[in-house]
Amino acid sequence: MAARELQRVDASFKFNRATGAGMPGRSEQRAVRDHESRQDGLLDIAFEKSWKFVDKDPFLAHSPRGLLRARLQTLLEVSASKGERDLLRLANGAIWKLRDEFAGHS
Repeated sequence: MAARELQRVDASFKFNRATGAGMPGRSEQRAVRDHESRQDGLLDIAFEKSWKFVDKDPFLAHSPRGLLRARLQTLLEVSASKGERDLLRLANGAIWKLRDEFAGHS
């Protein structure tokens, strides 16, 4: 559902710089804000789910928690910005990337 709505919003943002035609109206702006809010909610849930694992992962136990949290958040945001919307793929992908990054730091 969110992907279809995003496509609709993206299509409504066709903008002609010369004439100013196609400027998004209030309904399009509201749709963008709603989409961003849903994405933020998805990222929050993905972070909480993945952090529960990362926090107890013996492989990552010797890494600084603050650094782990910051990198995990960044990895989730990057995946989401590339279009990933599946909660489990977001969380699992970020966990595996985090483990790969910290493999040499153990």
